Amino acid sequence: MVINKLKTQEVQDYCISHFKLAPELPSGLRWIKAPSVSHQRLIGNMAGTRTAKGYYRVSVLGKRFMAHQIVYALVHGFKLVADVRKDKALSFDHIDRVKHNNHPFNIRIADWSTQNRNRATQA
Repeated sequence: MVINKLKTQEVQDYCISHFKLAPELPSGLRWIKAPSVSHQRLIGNMAGTRTAKGYYRVSVLGKRFMAHQIVYALVHGFKLVADVRKDKALSFDHIDRVKHNNHPFNIRIADWSTQNRNRATQA
């Protein structure tokens, strides 16, 4: 059984208190509270690092999450994101197919057929 860590209250509270939506930034997130005392310099800066595949990832309480999932959760709710992560038929889709564009209006929940149609229109 997979425990969905995005659903825990501790993770939700951390995200709400540490991140602010920042659509102008590639990750879509800005630090508003430092993750630790030694990281005070991060406040006001973009949260997250870019992966080799082009997505942004953030660390929350020692666990890694894709930044677009945190952005979506801050806008639409953490329970919805947790449910999508459990459902293998659904995933998150960047509408413009740009993996590092985590603007809230660019992220949607999509099934595989929707993603494939979107992929075909970009080719």
